[in-house]
Amino acid sequence: MDQVTQIRAVIFDMDGVLTDSEPLINEAAVRLFREKGLAVQPSDFLPFIGTGEERYIGGVAEKYGFPLELSPAKQRLYQIYLELVPTRLEAFPGAVELVKTCRAGGLKVALASSADRVKIEANLRKIGLPSERWDAVVSAEDAAHKKPAPDIFLAAARKLECAPSECVVIEDAVNGVQAAKAAGMRCVAVAQSFPAEKLQLADLVKPRLADVSLADLKDQELRGHAPSPDPSVEEERSYGGSEGSARSRFPNPEAGCGVPPHPGPLPPGEGIQPSARREITQASFASLSRTIPPLPAGEGRGEGEQPTANRAANPQTDGTKAPAELSDSSSESGLEPPLIRSASLESEDVPPVLKPPTPWGFWATIGLSLAIAGTVILVEVALLYGWVFVAGIFGHSLEIHELATSGLMLAFGTCATTPLVVGLAWTFASLRRTLPAKEYLGLKTPGRRELFQWSIALILLTGLSDGLTSMLGRPIVPEFMTDAYRTAGFLPLLWLAVIVAAPVGEEIFFRGFLFAGVAHSNLGAQGAIFFTAGTWAAIHLQYDLYGMGMIFVAGIFLGYARWRTGSVCLTMAMHALMNLIATLQVEVLERFFRV
Repeated sequence: MDQVTQIRAVIFDMDGVLTDSEPLINEAAVRLFREKGLAVQPSDFLPFIGTGEERYIGGVAEKYGFPLELSPAKQRLYQIYLELVPTRLEAFPGAVELVKTCRAGGLKVALASSADRVKIEANLRKIGLPSERWDAVVSAEDAAHKKPAPDIFLAAARKLECAPSECVVIEDAVNGVQAAKAAGMRCVAVAQSFPAEKLQLADLVKPRLADVSLADLKDQELRGHAPSPDPSVEEERSYGGSEGSARSRFPNPEAGCGVPPHPGPLPPGEGIQPSARREITQASFASLSRTIPPLPAGEGRGEGEQPTANRAANPQTDGTKAPAELSDSSSESGLEPPLIRSASLESEDVPPVLKPPTPWGFWATIGLSLAIAGTVILVEVALLYGWVFVAGIFGHSLEIHELATSGLMLAFGTCATTPLVVGLAWTFASLRRTLPAKEYLGLKTPGRRELFQWSIALILLTGLSDGLTSMLGRPIVPEFMTDAYRTAGFLPLLWLAVIVAAPVGEEIFFRGFLFAGVAHSNLGAQGAIFFTAGTWAAIHLQYDLYGMGMIFVAGIFLGYARWRTGSVCLTMAMHALMNLIATLQVEVLERFFRV
């Protein structure tokens, strides 16, 4: 019988619906184990997607037989993840617009995520939908059992003061769709994380969130296709039941929804990248071959759900159980998995609630940056006058303007002030205390492939720049560079300054300290890219406007690389490569073409 209850509220899942955070939590987990001395692969975590952060890292620790204290490890995992959010996390296209459209259309909006509150707050703030803009926000702490149990959506309905039949859920995952239907709610699924054929239990499936309209959410035509809610949920729907009762109704969460378990493990992948996430999932579903019993409902993952197929590790050839199977058996017997120790929620050892680590605010960043720049200028002026004074003692008459354009003075000043810049940036970053200075400044070692790919891109950009310069009839090597080369006095010092000192100091200052503060402001990462590129170009007063324009373009490229990789070490390497190319051009010009 068709239900004609009017839709009054929309409940959004977060991960996979509003944001795609899987690549970030994967990178954070890899870094966590690296800090502890264990080299793991991004693909090691694929079998544990959707099982909660503790199981996510604990399963990999079991796989390698690596002892791990789960409570502090999870805290550190979130610290690393939250460091990546300001510059790396993005909303899916149409996410912010749809939430605003729902509110404008008179619907209440709620967020219901299996993630912990600290992660929810950081993600929502980053995409411009902070918690105060929602009528209700429900996290893992608000529900006794994770999806596919309906607890989290029923809790959202209670906070919204709506009956479940008056709510429509937007989900991206199989477990989430099952939870919505078990709660007696209508469900619109978006195939952003899973293939559409795996989401057919939903009332409506759309390819992307951007394809969902207000009419889709209010549509009365599809409501009759929703299966009748489980009668055992009626107590919850009348707000009289306990959230904890969901577990007894769903001893097998998937069976409780009338949906058979999804068979088979995901095959190993190359790691989880935003552009490849859907392809990995679809390819893995095509090769499913065996049925895996689901994890208990309480094992649900803090940052989103995923198919039961993903919950088992790769089959073992020696007859031993895979990590996920070990977890299931240990849970049934009441034993903790070997080597993995988890603190009880009632334990006094549970760490305090984390606050998202953030850099200095915008104006504090600008003020501290000006302090660094002012200090450098004062030191450089002192070096100039000191040089003139010492030269006068030995009977050499020098003018300040001559030294200001001297290649030797340029090299000496750059090498002398770079440690000062690095030291001040590190000190100011350390004073913030919310982030380790290394993470604040983005001092992350890039992978070899990553370094190679970005270096090739830089070489292509340099070629295009030189080609345009030549077409405009301008010299590829600016006059300033040839003058500095001729007056260098000691060429090795000039090479050291240009290829090593300048890239290190300028990148730590511009793409490290300054970028972090601006990216966390209302300007966002894109604004930080242009802001740092502009300020970096502005300090190169020795060039003409065209030369400064070329530096600005290079700064945008370096800022984009910083944003995409989170690594200032990568931008240092590219900056050094760019200066090396320019220095070699000067060398060739002076040796073979000087008149």
